Amino acid sequence: MQMLVIITGTSGAGKTSQLELLEQHYGQGRVLTIATRAKRNGEADNAYHFVSDEQLSEMESRNETIWVIGRYGSRYSITEQAIREPLRKNNGLAFVAITPDYHAFLAQWCERHNISPINIHLIAPGPDEQRRRLQARDGSFNLERFEANTKFETDAQKAAEIVTLHFIEQAQPEKMFAKLSELIDSARAPS
Repeated sequence: MQMLVIITGTSGAGKTSQLELLEQHYGQGRVLTIATRAKRNGEADNAYHFVSDEQLSEMESRNETIWVIGRYGSRYSITEQAIREPLRKNNGLAFVAITPDYHAFLAQWCERHNISPINIHLIAPGPDEQRRRLQARDGSFNLERFEANTKFETDAQKAAEIVTLHFIEQAQPEKMFAKLSELIDSARAPS
């Protein structure tokens, strides 16, 4: 059985930290989403597949993208190949981090393509901690991103009305990962 762990959360909720822990524990199953923005200082090379806006438009015209969204002056996307490749290489288990407003869409796409989604939402940290994390990320603070986080938490609640969504509360990354891996191992266990 093929499985895609779909992790959502606001900016600064810990999605990247959890993806890194998933790779350490389960192997190289990360799905690289596409971004047209510049790489942030200190950002890992495998955080996104960075392309120009023109390259993404070409991919769209060839119907290679599952969706394309605009965020904070950049565009983000994902392709079927970006999902299928890590599934193939990592024994049918892959993981991706996306924004909550596209969670239900991707989960439903998976079901139509015989991939079992495991839907996880990382609950946002408190405002002070979130501000600290966003500032630590690239030395700046984006008020638009900070304010959008409230909408994203609402989007997660809406997604939970459409698909089974597991919520993980903020804690130390290792404690959050313990809950995440428990959900994955339970879903992968033979029934």
